[in-house]
Amino acid sequence: MADEFLEFDWEVSPGGYRWVQATSALAAPGETGTAAPKPALVRAGPEVIGPPPHPEPALFRIFAEVNPNKESILAFANRYGDLGIGITLYPAIRDPDDRPGPARGTFLSVWRNHISDMRRLVAVWDLLQAGDRERLARHIEWNKGGPEGLAVHFNSHPTAAKGRGLSLGSERVRVLIASRKESPELLEQWDVDDPIGPAWVYLQHAIDEHLHHAAAEIASGMAWDAKKN
Repeated sequence: MADEFLEFDWEVSPGGYRWVQATSALAAPGETGTAAPKPALVRAGPEVIGPPPHPEPALFRIFAEVNPNKESILAFANRYGDLGIGITLYPAIRDPDDRPGPARGTFLSVWRNHISDMRRLVAVWDLLQAGDRERLARHIEWNKGGPEGLAVHFNSHPTAAKGRGLSLGSERVRVLIASRKESPELLEQWDVDDPIGPAWVYLQHAIDEHLHHAAAEIASGMAWDAKKN
């Protein structure tokens, strides 16, 4: 039903979290070509189930504002939990209280990538809500003579030399939204140089990609309401 809400439940470690230097299970100690240990966030204390965090309707904004350093990420995790996409890790140095065997956690680089993604998507959402066509046009690039024919891309970091303005997120993302070869039916819906329609489609596809990984057991995604546009 369109009016139903899908809730995501996750756990917060009662003992909090801590940073360790670790390698992933894909490069376990002793294997040839093992990568150097990298910072990763793991549970502190015993592996027990804690209560779910207090509901925060604007958690996505809180997350987008997290400074991508160890201290700020740790403070966020201690209150709201890990990202929920932890992998098997091998700590380089074990705490005396650690149980034997591998741990589960999330690399610092993954945290930073997701914070950057959230900042970018929240910024696009806010520009769409404000109807800010001028600023959106800096990131929605229409190309009329490239190898793809008529095409429109999203660019988080438009070229500063062209005076196209600020970046969205800390990492550059350039994505094809539609072209004569890919999703030509979308091009038929938009006027050339229109930033609004392509920005909505970019936002929808980016959120759907994250939902696909977060809710693999239940198909979830954004749907366009043609009546309300």
